[in-house]
Amino acid sequence: MLQDRERIAEILISYRPTTSEWTFTNLFMWRKSYGLKWSLLENVLFIISERNETEIYGFQPIGCESKYDVITLLEWLKEEKKQVIPRIERVDKRFISLASEIRGISISPMREHFDYVYLREDLVQLRGKRYRAQRNHISKALRSYPFEFQILNNEHIKGCLEVHKKWCEIKECDQNESLLAELRAVNEVFTFYDILNLIGGVITLWGQVVAFTFGEMLNDETMVVHVEKADPRFPYLYSLINQKFCEVCAKNAIYINREQDLGIPGLRNAKMSYHPNHMEEKYLVEARW
Repeated sequence: MLQDRERIAEILISYRPTTSEWTFTNLFMWRKSYGLKWSLLENVLFIISERNETEIYGFQPIGCESKYDVITLLEWLKEEKKQVIPRIERVDKRFISLASEIRGISISPMREHFDYVYLREDLVQLRGKRYRAQRNHISKALRSYPFEFQILNNEHIKGCLEVHKKWCEIKECDQNESLLAELRAVNEVFTFYDILNLIGGVITLWGQVVAFTFGEMLNDETMVVHVEKADPRFPYLYSLINQKFCEVCAKNAIYINREQDLGIPGLRNAKMSYHPNHMEEKYLVEARW
């Protein structure tokens, strides 16, 4: 996929996406876990997920302007991949307007994949009663230890991997395929960090990394945060690194997209506690032919 990076990135940037899936880094880091396969046809990017023979679906064609590109993908999934009900997952609102023109299509929301989008100013300033808990967490963290925020560079990568390893030991990643997939995805990113055009931050304590995060501009106004991890031995680091990353690394952004909650109750509560400005909705498109 790296050999197609410039062309794929060009198509994605031209689309000006608002949902978190559509950056080259996101596709690259999750390609193995989701069995992603892609095809470039003129100016349209087609992507499918093929984890096994029975779990095959498409993502919305990026760059298409005709419902016939959508029909082509659905027919291909039905005829070539033998999907009884061919489907396209996590499609955005713009795509819905195209897909809704096709007869025999059903459309339903995928709430677990809705992206949480915040005003950068809110996450930096944390003003008012509704952010009292986050301000208290940051104050407690800074009173407890001499934490420092730094821009993530190659010298921090080993420490970031150690933090993720410690986090996985606590969360028992070896018993959870989703957490193992995330660990593999993060390792992929750090292997190619220099060429992925990411910006990241770390929290250090006495020179050692204890938390890290990274993201990139999704469009002209929005920074998307791909990953955020902290050493479980130190409380309140998530509040601290979130605020510092938005302050230092997202200066050109109006919005911060912190991706989805995957239907996990604790993660949903945490994301809601930061009071999103809006949600980027995603939908499931199925062909009932």
